[in-house]
Amino acid sequence: MRLVTLILAGVLAAPTLAQAQAQDPRAVRRDAQIMLEAQIFDRFIQRIGEDMGLDEAGRQRLRQYLQESGERRRALARRAVALRRELQQAMYNPNTPDDRFTRIVNDLRDLRREEQKLWEADHEALSRVLTPRQHAIFVLEWTRFQDRIREIAAPRGAGVRRQP
Repeated sequence: MRLVTLILAGVLAAPTLAQAQAQDPRAVRRDAQIMLEAQIFDRFIQRIGEDMGLDEAGRQRLRQYLQESGERRRALARRAVALRRELQQAMYNPNTPDDRFTRIVNDLRDLRREEQKLWEADHEALSRVLTPRQHAIFVLEWTRFQDRIREIAAPRGAGVRRQP
């Protein structure tokens, strides 16, 4: 009976193992990173909720707000990466006209303004639902959380690239 169970388990697991092996290693790493970030975010919400004395409903409201705001921040971050990449390519192309540089720099400036507006909106919204002490705790802990996420996301040994 035990042998039958082992064989059955092996047969059922084989397609899953084959599928996992066939996946793109970058997709596997990305998925693992997403799962790790989600776990860290969950622990962050739990810990900061305790530090701020939030009940479960308060933690859920904070979680939902941060997730919604995070989507907007990620969209801005993707735009910033694309603009920096475009600027870098323009810099290394001797035929790039000045008006392209002007447009890219203006787009980067506009993007920073959007980021500032989002930051202000975030803190305005948080100040409506958190006490000043809770808000201060949040600001410190959120900064630490973002630093931790950047550490996780940064590829090992990544250096500054000078040319495309």
